[in-house]
Amino acid sequence: MQKGLTYIAWASAFIALISCVAVVYFAQIIVNKEAEHADARRQADAATTRESARIRAGALVRDTVPARGELESYLQADVIEIVELIKAAGKSAGVSLQLSSALPESPPAMQPVSGPSVNAIGFVVQGQGSFSSLMHAERLFESLPLAASVDRLDISRTPGSRSSSGDWNMNVYIRVLTTAPISS
Repeated sequence: MQKGLTYIAWASAFIALISCVAVVYFAQIIVNKEAEHADARRQADAATTRESARIRAGALVRDTVPARGELESYLQADVIEIVELIKAAGKSAGVSLQLSSALPESPPAMQPVSGPSVNAIGFVVQGQGSFSSLMHAERLFESLPLAASVDRLDISRTPGSRSSSGDWNMNVYIRVLTTAPISS
């Protein structure tokens, strides 16, 4: 009987050992499957994020077509149109203007990858009028429907002015960006 109990004890120990090995094996399988599912979820999330970014970029391109067209229209003005806009701004402000020169400048460092290149032109403008009208003209120059900026502005009082409001002189340098071809 002693021998029978020994076999039963050994068989029970062997079955317990096999059961432990099976539990560890199945636990390892479960961990591996969980890792595979987590990796598949990460890949799916990354693909969803990439697709979402692609869709947003496409929507942004579609939504900005009118704004890009407006920006392009700001840059497509030729020199004659620019001069007319500057003169109209001066006339609107009640300032007597004279454009003395239009100077081609070095082009901006950042050029578009495709499409026409951007050129810069500097306009030297002299004007006469009251101080308030000169300041109004300067504000109009800053808000021209062009890619333009006032780079220099000098205002001085006319010597020997007898009027109560005084006559003032203005020298202004306006830099305009355009895609119109410029010859030097």
